[in-house]
Amino acid sequence: MHIICPHCTTSFAIDLATLGGAGRTVRCSRCKEVWLARPEDAIDATAPVAAMAEAGEQAAAEAPGTPWDARAEGSSDQAEEIPVVESPSISGDWPASANADGAPRARGVALHEAFGSVVAQVAEVSVDDAGRIKVDRIVCAVDCGTAVNPDIIKAQMEGGIGFGLGAALYGAITLKDGRVEQSNFNDYRVLRMNEAPKVEVYIVPSTEKPTGVGEPGVAPVGPAVANAVFAATGKRVYVFPFVKSEIARS
Repeated sequence: MHIICPHCTTSFAIDLATLGGAGRTVRCSRCKEVWLARPEDAIDATAPVAAMAEAGEQAAAEAPGTPWDARAEGSSDQAEEIPVVESPSISGDWPASANADGAPRARGVALHEAFGSVVAQVAEVSVDDAGRIKVDRIVCAVDCGTAVNPDIIKAQMEGGIGFGLGAALYGAITLKDGRVEQSNFNDYRVLRMNEAPKVEVYIVPSTEKPTGVGEPGVAPVGPAVANAVFAATGKRVYVFPFVKSEIARS
């Protein structure tokens, strides 16, 4: 589980057992502020990312240059994010062009720090006249310290992106009369093979100690797609999964 620093919104992993019933005082590794962390404050690692990425995108939309220019400017006082935001694989090639069929196509970006790693993703998305969202390409840059096994790092990012994308597009669990309505994959939609985007993973060179690569690739993909949908259509997506959004119903 994760807790969020109330002073600088940094998310970091914590063992719930160490908090005890009443909580304990913790110090943020980034801003060094101290506060009382309680078990009920703990959240899933991906929970706050969408809201923070949407807020960042809205601020970036008001700034000159590309959305990534604004991210780079905002990360100038957060040294651990700089190698990722300056990665040419992520920062270049804006904006995206329209599809051959004329469907709007655009790029959105999201950045997240978890388990000591920083992951940035750019989603290239097209939206047809019916509001259907198609994710064509994901470019991912990860700074996870020394890359002990680059193939495993890439595989973890690719798997996390597929998992996160399926959850963002379709992953709804509903309750009726106190019971979960979904029983198996016949009524719980997941990402299909023909929907899987092209994924490119770039590992930022580093000599720092190795950090986590299991979950960090999951969290940014949904916000990146949501921001790309806004760039393509001018409509914000605030409802997850996206099949429940106004875009999908338009």
